[in-house]
Parts: sequence; structure tokens; C-alpha cells
Amino acid sequence: MKVHQIMKFDGCSSLPLLNPLCRSLSSTEVSTALRPFYFFVHPDLFGQFPEERAINENSLKLLSSYLETLILNLLEGDWLSKNYSTAQEQLKAHEPLRDEIKKLKYRLCNELDLKKIKWDCGWNISHFKGSLQSLLILYEHHPQELKSLSGKTLIFGNETGVNLDGDVMLNCGEVRNNWLDVIKNIHRQDKVILKLPQFEKAVSRVLRDIKVVHRKFQPKVTAEKYENQLRRLITSLSDYQGRNGYPKHWPEKLNKFELVVETEAGPLMVSPTGQIIVPSSCPASILVNFISENLEEANRLLDEYKSNKYVEKDIHSRVVLEFRLLSLRKDDNITPKLMIDCCNNMLKHKNILKPLLNNSSLFITSYFSLLSDGQMCIPWNWKI
Repeated sequence: MKVHQIMKFDGCSSLPLLNPLCRSLSSTEVSTALRPFYFFVHPDLFGQFPEERAINENSLKLLSSYLETLILNLLEGDWLSKNYSTAQEQLKAHEPLRDEIKKLKYRLCNELDLKKIKWDCGWNISHFKGSLQSLLILYEHHPQELKSLSGKTLIFGNETGVNLDGDVMLNCGEVRNNWLDVIKNIHRQDKVILKLPQFEKAVSRVLRDIKVVHRKFQPKVTAEKYENQLRRLITSLSDYQGRNGYPKHWPEKLNKFELVVETEAGPLMVSPTGQIIVPSSCPASILVNFISENLEEANRLLDEYKSNKYVEKDIHSRVVLEFRLLSLRKDDNITPKLMIDCCNNMLKHKNILKPLLNNSSLFITSYFSLLSDGQMCIPWNWKI
């Protein structure tokens, strides 16, 4: 009977560490290269030797995990080294465009008495310039109507209307006439905004003084839609309280907790920052049960967020200075904790990263991408 040679492969600690900035390998290339080795030590070959079979099986799992992580790190490090030069070239090429945008913003803010102008759209900055020019043309043709923008913050984004903070939102993909209609009716929206605190207080009163707030990273919503959402939830909770009352184990007051009311299609969840998110269409009975089950977790996350937001502000400044970044921004779904983890990781590997990030414009999100204006997007959980 043929007996296979017994080979114990016990652990991966002796594998050499590779420089993550040298080259990248695909998983297919690695698998092909290691196929003879896998055949030689595969656990199925050691059916008569259970101890060796178990050792090889565990060791191969460990090797597979190690290689998967290593390949990912190689790819991520290699992405930065490959794209840094291109990013710098694009940043330099777009410098005149950024200067034009600054001048347009300055002119519009002065002539329209705007508090500030923000760009909150996924499109590149050439579209920002186009939106500013369109607004300038609109002002030249309708100077009287645009006086209602005085003292406002103007946001170019994906919605048109007035948000909960009273900021005027203009959809950068819409025609100027649509913008004009919104601007003409700003005074009506302002009246709605003045009423919102009353509706929020009504929700708070009916739910044991819970704080009704806006989500830390809330999707954009107009004031009129938000008023309707609050009305709907007030009716639902009032009916439930009158019929059933609230659970006896609840605290007398829920004023330590935060509630965010969102659209009918929104989630029912505890946010990473500890806020209880509720869609306005949620039946009161389901909301009450959800609150009962999640009070402890919401309290823990709220405390964590209160601490992390100050840490994030500090470490953000340190990273900008350390890497001499032109800008460091993040996606709305990147919480303070995730941003802190990302920044700490950057500082930990600053000697490797400095040559790849110096004078860069960084956007922290969940993927790698190089925008046409030279801005580099990197995931918060990148590795080296």
C-alpha cells in the first residue's frame, strides 16, 4: 500500500512580511503558485493519521486567512502608490478651476448677502462652477426675487427646497426656473420652519420628554415633508398612549434619549451615534417595543458619541498637519468612531504614507476611487 509522506505545516508565523508598496498579486496568481504545495499537504491525504490531518487542516486555514489579508494589503498600498502622482497632476490641473470657484462664491455671497455656499453633490467641481454660473445668470435676470436669499446658506445638492436648518437647497441637475420657483417661496418655507419646534415638542411630550432631534448624518429633507412626518407620529403615539399606556419598566422620563423622525420608508434602528431612528409610518406598538428592547444600547452609544466627537476633532487636525493635506473630509456614514480609527491608522503608518499623501485632498468613505479633480477617496478601514 502506498503511504503518503507526512508533512506537518504548523502555523504561518515564519512567512516573510512583504513590503506592501512593492507589487500586488491576485488571489488567482497566489492559488496557482501554491497548488503543488496544497496537494502535498492536503488534509484529505492523511486519513490514517488524524493528528497530522488536524494540524494540516488548521494550518491551511490559517495560511489562507493570512494570504487573503496580505493580498488585500498589497492591493491597497499599491493603489496609493499608483494613484498619488495622477492625483497630484489632477489637483494641479484643477487649481485654476478652484480659483474660479472661489471668486464666484465670493461674488455671489457679497451680491446676494449669502451666509455661505456649500457643494453637497456627488459630481465633480466643474459642475460646481456650472451651478454657480447658473445662479449668477439667474441673479442678473431676477435681482429682486433673489433678494429673499439674504442671510441664507445656499446648498447645491440633489434636493430642491428648504431644509430643517432653513438652508436653501438647489438641485444642481435642475433648470434655473425650478430654482427660481423655490426662491420665490422661501418666505412660506420659513413659516413652516418656525412651526417645527412646536410639533417636535408635541412628540416629546407624548413620549415622556424624549429629545426630538435631527440625525447626526441625516438624509436631506424639506421642512414641509418633516412637518407631515411629525404630525403622523404624534397621532399614532397619542392614540396608543390613550389606549395602552407605556411599559411600567420604562423610566419616568426619557429625556436622556434622542429620537429622530424620518420618512415613511426610513429604518427603525438605533444609529451608531445612539439615536433612535423611527419612520413616521411606524405603528406605535412596534416603536414602543423597540424602545423597550434598545434603551440600554442607545444609552451606551450616546455616551460613546459624546466622547468621540471631541476626539475626532482633535485627531482630524493632527492628520491634516502631519500629512500636509489640502483637505480631509468624510462621507456622512463615517461616524466619529470610524474616523478616529482611520486617522489613528494613518498616524501609525505615517512614515510609509507621508510620501503618498503629502499635499493631497482626501475623502474618507468605504471604497477606493480617484476623482477627476484629483481628490482621493479611501476606505476608513484601509490596511497596511
